[in-house]
Amino acid sequence: MMNIRWHSALAEARVEEGGKKGLKEAADAVLRRAEEHVPLDIGTLRDTGRVSQAGDEAVVSYDTVYASILHEHPEYHFQHGREGKWLEKAVNASAGEIEAKIGGGIKEALL
Repeated sequence: MMNIRWHSALAEARVEEGGKKGLKEAADAVLRRAEEHVPLDIGTLRDTGRVSQAGDEAVVSYDTVYASILHEHPEYHFQHGREGKWLEKAVNASAGEIEAKIGGGIKEALL
């Protein structure tokens, strides 16, 4: 007969750690996708794109005084096929990848 021990605290810690790692990877992927569509003149806005993470929350952001104005006005005519709502569109287009990266991080942590 085989004895099996379940270490719930260890399993929970690994799931949390893996989830956080996967979340960071997912946020990085969203940023890469957003950078394909962020309005681009000389690159100032694009260059402010960042991922920040605190605990189980990740944030993808752009830090210029005009970032939110450009984002919220898709009717503006941007150069080079760029467009408004670039970050929102990147999140929506990345839904499957976000799920896969978080799940992959958890799976990796449990192996």
